[in-house]
Amino acid sequence: MEERYAYIEKNSGERVDLSQYFGTHLYDKNEIVIPPIEVEGTLKTNAVHIFFSENKFTAIEAPKAEWITDVYAQEQSGRRGNNPLLEKVNAPCCNDIFLTECDKLKVENINVAEKGRISKIVGNEYYENSIKIDCRFTMIKLDNISSLIAPNAEKIILENVPFLKKIESPNCTNLKTEYSPLLRKENVVLAENCSIESEKIVGFKREFQRAYVKEYNGKIINVSKNISNKNNDENRIYGRNELDLILSLKNCDIEGELIVDDIPNIECNNSKITSINTFGAINIECNNCENLESVFAPDCQMLYCIGSPLLKEDNINVSSECEIKGLEQKRGLKL
Repeated sequence: MEERYAYIEKNSGERVDLSQYFGTHLYDKNEIVIPPIEVEGTLKTNAVHIFFSENKFTAIEAPKAEWITDVYAQEQSGRRGNNPLLEKVNAPCCNDIFLTECDKLKVENINVAEKGRISKIVGNEYYENSIKIDCRFTMIKLDNISSLIAPNAEKIILENVPFLKKIESPNCTNLKTEYSPLLRKENVVLAENCSIESEKIVGFKREFQRAYVKEYNGKIINVSKNISNKNNDENRIYGRNELDLILSLKNCDIEGELIVDDIPNIECNNSKITSINTFGAINIECNNCENLESVFAPDCQMLYCIGSPLLKEDNINVSSECEIKGLEQKRGLKL
């Protein structure tokens, strides 16, 4: 069995032994955990798992390492690691390397296994070379990053990355975001055919949603093309949880029953709609609908029906907590 070794080799050739930091138990005997150290030089070790904290390593030579990270620093102090002098890592067997605050370390100077994952954070910029990036499974939370560099990623999943402003991922064909309100299209580089989850959802709703008007003669007219994101800023990349879908039939001259499923906002002011039948609608505006006679919307929390004279209270089925604007006028009450 090969003897374990770990030391820092200074420029002078002097060696500072670190073998006392190897694990002592059988299950972790090939693991080394190095505390903060001020010695400048090259870290050389045959440890399989390498954990360290703030240091002055100029290079790392780790021929057996499968895992290298300075997350140890964060676990011990709550702060990121600090690798201000690190310029080169040679770890040809390494499957996973994660480093922070290593601004001198260029990706081209990191040698790992062919499919090894390289992840690093410098300031508020996160770099990862993986084909798929899922921020739920990164080594540390990415909730403070403002820039993501992912040259190889084909799929990116971002969940609650509120300060993200920039993405460089020219091969990404699938982007899913939950909440990144500062992310704008002019600061994003993706594959030309990239599918953005929120836009895909809106497109799916437009194409397949059950939203139509049934005329008196039985003819059915699909109106799903009028579904959009209420928070519509064309320069924003929305997270799926930021979508606020709306069906807008304002000034619609199609006369008949409106049937809609699972669209939270419906607007049909000044239309010829005769009745509304919907599940999932929370807010409905049907002001000045002279033909409207009934509304069935058991999930509705807010209903505007001002200037819709044929709509009677007995023909309104909404949530027990729904606020209705318009019936007051019919009762002779002041708005």
